[in-house]
Amino acid sequence: MDYNKCLDLIHEVQKRDWVDCKLVFSDGTTQILRFPLVGATCDECADEKIAIEVEVLTLIRQRTKIPVPEIYSWGLAADNPLSLGAFILMEFIQGVSANHFLRDAETAATTRLMREDISDGDVTERKGSQLPPSIYFQYVLGQDWEQLILQPNSVTRPYNAEMRYTSFKVLKSLVPRMVNGGYDRGPFKLTCDDFSLANLILKSKDDLTVVGVVDLEWSYIGPAQLFASAPWWLLQDRPINVEWDCDDHQPPDVATRYFKYLEIYKRVLEEEEWSKDSGAIWLHMLLSCGFNDTYSFPFTQLRQHVGIDKWKSLRWKVTQEEVEAFVTQKTTHLEQYDQEVARMEVDKASVDYGESAAAITPQPTWPLTEQQIYRRSDTFFRSIDEDAIRALGTHHHSKGLQCQIKARYRGSFNGCFVLEFTDDSTLVVRLPLEPAVQDAWDKVRSEVCTMQYIRRKTNIPVPQVYAYGRSQLCRHATELQVFIIMEQIKGQPLTRKALETSLEPRRRLFLQQIVDVFAELRKVPFTRGGSLMPSNEEDIELDSPPDIVGAFSIRKNELQAAGYTASRILTTSAKEFLDEQLCILQRLWTMPCKDLDREQAEREEFAQQFICQPEILDRICIDPTAQSFFLAHPDLRPSNILVDDELNICGIIDWEYTASVPQCASAPPTWITGNDSGLADLPSEFACVLSSMKEKSRYHSQLAAEWASRDPLTWSLSHILIDPAELDFIFWESLMPNITGLCDIPIPNDEQLQADVDRRLEVSRRFAQYLDENNLNVEGREEEIQRLLQQARATIDQLKRGTVAHS
Repeated sequence: MDYNKCLDLIHEVQKRDWVDCKLVFSDGTTQILRFPLVGATCDECADEKIAIEVEVLTLIRQRTKIPVPEIYSWGLAADNPLSLGAFILMEFIQGVSANHFLRDAETAATTRLMREDISDGDVTERKGSQLPPSIYFQYVLGQDWEQLILQPNSVTRPYNAEMRYTSFKVLKSLVPRMVNGGYDRGPFKLTCDDFSLANLILKSKDDLTVVGVVDLEWSYIGPAQLFASAPWWLLQDRPINVEWDCDDHQPPDVATRYFKYLEIYKRVLEEEEWSKDSGAIWLHMLLSCGFNDTYSFPFTQLRQHVGIDKWKSLRWKVTQEEVEAFVTQKTTHLEQYDQEVARMEVDKASVDYGESAAAITPQPTWPLTEQQIYRRSDTFFRSIDEDAIRALGTHHHSKGLQCQIKARYRGSFNGCFVLEFTDDSTLVVRLPLEPAVQDAWDKVRSEVCTMQYIRRKTNIPVPQVYAYGRSQLCRHATELQVFIIMEQIKGQPLTRKALETSLEPRRRLFLQQIVDVFAELRKVPFTRGGSLMPSNEEDIELDSPPDIVGAFSIRKNELQAAGYTASRILTTSAKEFLDEQLCILQRLWTMPCKDLDREQAEREEFAQQFICQPEILDRICIDPTAQSFFLAHPDLRPSNILVDDELNICGIIDWEYTASVPQCASAPPTWITGNDSGLADLPSEFACVLSSMKEKSRYHSQLAAEWASRDPLTWSLSHILIDPAELDFIFWESLMPNITGLCDIPIPNDEQLQADVDRRLEVSRRFAQYLDENNLNVEGREEEIQRLLQQARATIDQLKRGTVAHS
């Protein structure tokens, strides 16, 4: 028998869904052998998927002139003697992929992913193809809905959960108006959800004749209305990929090309006009690619087509109770998912080192050290492209003037660049240091919303925000960085020395102004505790009330940066707020510490257990009838208050992580209440000034009555609960010397205390061992050396300039 032998395997390609083997036979023919990639297609559906593709290709070859590959052989998994699963042996069409030829060589490589966020195995029921569009569209959206509900990590944070849930509800309500009545009963046509330029094979680079149409495995019979829309492949990328995310609801720059070719496509296909006018084009795009983000290009275009006011009215129909229940559920799912992933990583690491998985003893995922976070943040800061910063400043300057970087500095969470323009005006460009800042984009949006709201509703001098967004500002980075461009307020940071050495009248004037700041914040009460966020993701400049979302906070951010999960929830009572703060306190003060000794462990454990008792909440006089929440600056240290030479307040800066808090958590900073070192006379001076101003307004009166009733112990307890990081210092420096005032609070059980101390010491010992074994302690020594070198250089420079007195 004369066999057509396979002479060589000349090419093998692993795609997302397939492994393709290009074979050359003895008669000179070339064929493709395809196997579904294990893990990319549900095993239970692999045979059916192969059979569908074969049927589609056969039907097209028989009834059309479309040049699809000829099928030579195919079989189900049971027919494969190699036990490699179902297979197809088909014709290889020689030519050039239209995707490779037409794509701009300067752009990043595109992806062609089919519903990457939904596993085929999750589909428990499939509807027949003869459903009218009004039902079919709801069915497809229902698949995305099931993924949102059931997948543990389908959201990234509480605010993201809230926006996805409400947006999805609105999207489902819009389906009826997106159905063309002329097509609601049929006809039905063959369609392919994964059809793009990559499916077209051209004859050559010089001859654009289509010689082949390939990769039709995701084909099905669907509503004809889907053909009345411009296909998403005009984008040459999937519209749900991150490159197409809309910044401030504006389409990305790459969308210009899409809109250009959309006009050409409309002239070719007149039916598309109804789809464009009705907005159904964007719904069709979402049905094809999947709804997975409110920032995606098709979703943003659909929202703009519906209109801001209409979208708001539809979104407000979703009850707050329904939204909060979903957010709470998804936050719990996400925490469980993160914990499971952490356990799996530990198991994987142990197996990689040759240990038996069954013998693994679960251990915590070690947090990043302060030095690790510092180094990563420093690397990020050093990678910022200063040319890009200057170009960004010029782009957003009202007159487009050129600029130079006048100063640059970095803090714990942000890097700042002061730009000076040719007209001597200045602006500040600030970037979150993303290794140290979690959820940077949402955090910045909340901060900008808060600053704009305070500027509109109060007389507090906060910087004006001129622009914010995302841009490529780091060298050798493909992702975008978040930025804010804001006013540089004239003045210098307040110092403790300035307060201590100033004359009493000048200091009294300063205290009067700071009391006015607190009173201004009392003008804008809220009914819930959380961070401000622009309503409906619309323009922050609009004079519409902001949304309240789960609070961002400095301490939650630190936990997240270290590798822990820290959920953000809305609070509706003082007790809910304080319970959340106690959870943060416990997490902060049970983290492993490499240099922890028994004495320090006992101090911290005793303080933590004492503060976490329910009697403490009774001691700080929570008013159960109080329903109001007020904005509170989370870091009102002296350096965040800008003053002139006369101590007049010029501006209050650094409003990031501001949130609305209950009345009991609305307090002056520790350096005013006496819970900080230095400024011993300031608390009494502040109390006198506050009392003298109680007749100025009802807000001043409220503050005077409320704060005068708090004794030093109550202030200390409040400060610990407001900022759990202050526990060790305030407890032992302020509370313990006056512990007799808390004699009604039980003392923690010593036996349980010692057991908890032993447990924490053991965890910290293992943590220190982990750092030593991985050479992570070196970072701390290096950073200390670098700081000493920098200090030495600064001192030498001062000596050279003669600005340091010689001893």
